[in-house]
Amino acid sequence: MVLGVGALLFLSYCTEPKTQKETNRIKYAFFVAGHTYGNPMHDQLGLYPPFKNRINQINKTPKIELGIFTGDVVKKPSPDYWQAALDDINLFNVPIHIAKGNHDGTQIFDSIFNQTYYAFNHQNDLFIIP
Repeated sequence: MVLGVGALLFLSYCTEPKTQKETNRIKYAFFVAGHTYGNPMHDQLGLYPPFKNRINQINKTPKIELGIFTGDVVKKPSPDYWQAALDDINLFNVPIHIAKGNHDGTQIFDSIFNQTYYAFNHQNDLFIIP
């Protein structure tokens, strides 16, 4: 599902289950979002507004248990940009894992997140965050 120039959201299942039987077969769901600062031509703090507007929908989607940001969370690696993004990320009601992108700034990213390369298991599935 493309949200607009520069932001992408992918749900691990692409269509909403239509029957209870289909819903019961889904073990869990997660979302992957990249380049969430949005359009490089605009300079707003926080997450890209069309993506941020989907947070409530994501929070209400059954079985979503985690989210992964694939980098470029902020346009500029500054405390103001990061604080605004983190304020938006805190609106999610599931754990969020963030990989560092080239816009995110090594020094500030490393100071915010203690682990910048790690792996975790979720329901016997291995996730690697580079």
